[in-house]
Amino acid sequence: MRVLALMLAWTALSAQASESHATLTWADVEHLLSGHPRLEMADAAVDVAAGEELAARGLPNPEAELSIGYAVPWEEGDGRAVWGLDAGWSLPWPGVVEGKVSGSRARSRVAQAEEHLTDRTVWLTARSLYLTLAHDQTVALLWGETVVQAEELLRLVQLRVDQGEDRPMEALRATTEV
Repeated sequence: MRVLALMLAWTALSAQASESHATLTWADVEHLLSGHPRLEMADAAVDVAAGEELAARGLPNPEAELSIGYAVPWEEGDGRAVWGLDAGWSLPWPGVVEGKVSGSRARSRVAQAEEHLTDRTVWLTARSLYLTLAHDQTVALLWGETVVQAEELLRLVQLRVDQGEDRPMEALRATTEV
């Protein structure tokens, strides 16, 4: 929508400034689309899917626990410092890991396909709007040239009427036709 609004604004400006012959080039369109939100979102979705696939392949971190304390016996005697170390690594079942990897790989392929589809849709819409705009710019330019030629024709007819070469009705007729 932002591209459409920019192209319409460009058309309005170029129609108003027909003397300067402002034109929108395909390079301008490419520059406008380089940061298109739909393209950025599709690219981000591919990155997210790739990250999910990478995370699905990862194994959990090992867990370690260190306990330090002071123990006093129930019986009489001196207390002493005690410590304990507990380490473990819980590995998931291989089938669960492979299922997660397969699912994330499929989501990655879907994100890539959606990115391709979004890319094509945005660029085809932009190309269609660009061609319409190019046609409208050409029509506006030709219309401006036609107006200049019509004004010149009216000036020449009025000159002939003023010099007595034509009847005064010819000036009115030329004005009406133009």
